[in-house]
Amino acid sequence: FGSFTTFEDKWGAYVTQCQARRHNHMNSAWLRCGEGINDATEHIRRYPGGERSILRKSGGDVDCTIDMAFHSSRSVKLWKQCRIATLRQCPGEKGFCSESHEKAEPCVIS
Repeated sequence: FGSFTTFEDKWGAYVTQCQARRHNHMNSAWLRCGEGINDATEHIRRYPGGERSILRKSGGDVDCTIDMAFHSSRSVKLWKQCRIATLRQCPGEKGFCSESHEKAEPCVIS
């Protein structure tokens, strides 16, 4: 995940939207599907839809759930294997409540 703090959940970790936004380039492309964060980095260069189609939606701002509807069952299965975390609300956002609030990395991107 790089140099930021993550917290455990049933998928292994969770990240904030601010953390996901940093992963929107060729060397690290994270896509959001619902509340899941998937690392698509290793698939960028060989994706049939082209590099740009992944990079355009990377960084977690766009929910790619609807995009799964036109992919093959094999692709969806592969996609599920790329899940690395669950999206959580940023600590600085109104309504955030967590025991680990003090340990969370502060949001640096607005």
